[in-house]
Amino acid sequence: MGPIALFDKSFLQLLTLDEACVFDALFSANIPPIFLAEVLADLAKAGKSSGQTKRFVASLAEKTPCLHSYPNAFHFGLMRGELIGLKVEMSGRPHIHGGQFARSNKGIHIIHEKPPEMEALNRWEDGQFDYVEALFAKQWREQIEQIDLKEVAARVADADSFVGKIRNLSDARTRAEEYLNNPQHQISILKLLIEILGFGSVRRRNILDRWTKSGRAPMSKFAPYCLYVLTVDIFFELALGKSMIGAHRPSNKIDMSYLYYLPFCQIFVSRDKLHKRVAPLFLRGDQEFVWGDDLKSSLFELVGVFSTYPESIKETGLMKFARTPPIEHSGAVTQLWDNHIERWKDKLTPPVLDPRKEKEILDMLKSQMGLPRLTSTQISTADMRAEPQSMAISRMIPRKKGQWYMLPKGIK
Repeated sequence: MGPIALFDKSFLQLLTLDEACVFDALFSANIPPIFLAEVLADLAKAGKSSGQTKRFVASLAEKTPCLHSYPNAFHFGLMRGELIGLKVEMSGRPHIHGGQFARSNKGIHIIHEKPPEMEALNRWEDGQFDYVEALFAKQWREQIEQIDLKEVAARVADADSFVGKIRNLSDARTRAEEYLNNPQHQISILKLLIEILGFGSVRRRNILDRWTKSGRAPMSKFAPYCLYVLTVDIFFELALGKSMIGAHRPSNKIDMSYLYYLPFCQIFVSRDKLHKRVAPLFLRGDQEFVWGDDLKSSLFELVGVFSTYPESIKETGLMKFARTPPIEHSGAVTQLWDNHIERWKDKLTPPVLDPRKEKEILDMLKSQMGLPRLTSTQISTADMRAEPQSMAISRMIPRKKGQWYMLPKGIK
């Protein structure tokens, strides 16, 4: 599997179906909730007939990766979990929600049935939309239209008076960090987080007690992901107040929401100009921003290369013959693999498993999927914090998309 890619709707819209399939084969996709909400919100867009809109959404759903896709947990849920003591790793890997716990003599296993997000995408691809989804789409569109960024900008227009001089976007990022890391603000920030996340009085006391027992640790250690999300929000408000980000487009707030999920990827792909300006300010040194048009050009080239392969090769499926970029390719896709997949060219030939060993592995996977699931009362805090022995994810993958077999032609 290739580099873990977070992408927005603007990038997927840009691709043909054949290009989207090659992207699916060569990258691991982090699918954030904001992407699904944006796609669904298109159902409620004014100016398009119902039929046109549904075909547009179905097209996006069909292009959405399925081979190596990971629907990321909602950032609010991750923040709530972090405040009650669960660790939120920010090391470039997606956080998948909804897994069921199982136990064997080897320890804890996490089993993900077909993610509901992917089941929904499969239905949208066929033009099937539940009433609740259509209602959510309408509400989402109304919420976007009600966002008053001009009011937010006016509220922080004199930000220099309490955070220092702001001359550019980099300064806004620095000022936001300085404000949130000020030792005098830590208790106020924690109480703000508790309020924003809607904790009740009992949870509130437990969180404050846990913070006290930590030695009143700074939020950067006590709740680093929560602090990161607040940094994005305060940066956005400061940039609005200084007119460095336009207050005329309510959708700018929606676009900024993609940044909440940057800690869970290796590359972020977009052709949104706001993303191009602000995302690099929040990326770690081992991450990179990729302009969507550049990646599309490379995928277009690869579609041309793979199309010349003999039918006998193409019938083995993209998942097999496009498991890495072709060694002779020198475009953006290969460069991203070079940057983020260590020594991938040394592993071009997959190991050949002995049939007995392969059967043994498949039997083990089936036995793990068959383990009885634990109920909520059977799962301890220690279980939730333990390193799982295995993680299994069920997927629905179409045999063919566009011109490509995704899986071997003869597979049942």
